[in-house]
Amino acid sequence: MKLPYKDNIIMWKRYVDDIFCVWTGTDKDLDEFFKMINSKFKIKFTLEHPTSNTINFLDLKVTLNNNNDFSFDIYRKPTQTNTIIPYHSYHSPSIKRAAFNFLIHRLLNIPLSAEDYQKEINMIYQIGNDNQYTREYIDQILTSIKRKQLLKKIYPHIAIRKHFISIPYYEDLHQHTQQIMNKYDYTIMNSRHRTLENLLLNNKNKKKPEEQSGVYNINCSDCPAFYIGMTTRNMKKRFNEHQKNQPRSALGNHLNESNHNTKFENLKILHKESNYYKLTLLEQHEILKNKDSQHLLNEMSDFTIRDNSIFKLINSRQ
Repeated sequence: MKLPYKDNIIMWKRYVDDIFCVWTGTDKDLDEFFKMINSKFKIKFTLEHPTSNTINFLDLKVTLNNNNDFSFDIYRKPTQTNTIIPYHSYHSPSIKRAAFNFLIHRLLNIPLSAEDYQKEINMIYQIGNDNQYTREYIDQILTSIKRKQLLKKIYPHIAIRKHFISIPYYEDLHQHTQQIMNKYDYTIMNSRHRTLENLLLNNKNKKKPEEQSGVYNINCSDCPAFYIGMTTRNMKKRFNEHQKNQPRSALGNHLNESNHNTKFENLKILHKESNYYKLTLLEQHEILKNKDSQHLLNEMSDFTIRDNSIFKLINSRQ
């Protein structure tokens, strides 16, 4: 089946919920296409037409030229300000450089005309000046980034491995500590200091055990049968799914076929964990511990040590 309007779409680029489309049909065709996609999906699209062959997409200003190629410029919203972390603020140098790293990488990676390039570098200088950074400071970052990009083009096959260590920032110790760490190929990443509020209070909403993810054991209320499972979601929701047998599970099949029942009090949390790979190992560990029990509902064919690649890897390293 031929998709409608497929031949009218020359380019379709998506970033999160923003889509850039190059359309070759008429405005009427575009409006019909817009109505069609809004009728096919639950999400609703909005349509923005170019003005004088120019449209803003994210932080780019894209212009269609007379020779059917594109030119680019940096787009800033009218509400954007030049405020960044001031030079004299008590932050580590790497955090202060972050804003200029972003601005300069964008400057070098977007194909700007010579005029637009100069306009943007002047804007970066202005942002620095408004926040007490010197022109020389910005030029050093610009030179460093250009040098790294050049080395990457000359030696693209050499992978540079970096090791990082995270410690709070102390102005008097930072430079001396970094010099020591450089000898061991470590780069310091500065974490924020703990505040009095952090030390005295924990404002995070604590989840109830049954609202967390992990490995669990559920016993049948009418017989000694039990089931071991794991979930990366809410355990209470997963328990309700077992009762409804949606999606199908060994426990759900047992309850339906035997006309048995279970209750939420029969759920026992064995391990609290959110990492999928750790959960898989912990679940298999619990199943293998109970593999000789005749009341275990889990299918052992999926968890035999001989066929399990994870346990093969563990045994090979012992």
